[in-house]
Amino acid sequence: MIRQRILSCTAALAVALAATAALAQDAGPKLDGEGKEIVVLMPSRSNAYLAQWIRGAEAAAKESNYKLTVIENNFDQTEQDAQVQQRIGAATQPVAYVWWPADNQAGLATLRRLSRTGVPVFQANQAVQPEAKELVVAYAGVDDFFNGQVAG
Repeated sequence: MIRQRILSCTAALAVALAATAALAQDAGPKLDGEGKEIVVLMPSRSNAYLAQWIRGAEAAAKESNYKLTVIENNFDQTEQDAQVQQRIGAATQPVAYVWWPADNQAGLATLRRLSRTGVPVFQANQAVQPEAKELVVAYAGVDDFFNGQVAG
């Protein structure tokens, strides 16, 4: 079941890559990222689930000819906030950000900063907060509310 969810998230990232290509370059049906960069901001791959997710994301990016840069934090929102500030200040911007917050609620201000760059932001794994729906272009991950309904 976990492997199936990882593959689903990886497939969702592939869809996000395709959407990014369409947003960034008005691409036709064939997806070619032309080596452009996608930056993933997420917790550490020291967790087996996250390590597998990164492997899937790297494979999807490679298949679509994107350069994937993964910036990891130690499950620490303050550290991730600083990493985002540093990345936003870089000389070049990626064609997309994939945002996997260390703490979904505490990371809202940083998500706003990412959104203000004008670069499409895709949120992964943690459901988008209601007040953040306009800050992201898509969400790829589980639906905890639906899972709770099924479990109930």
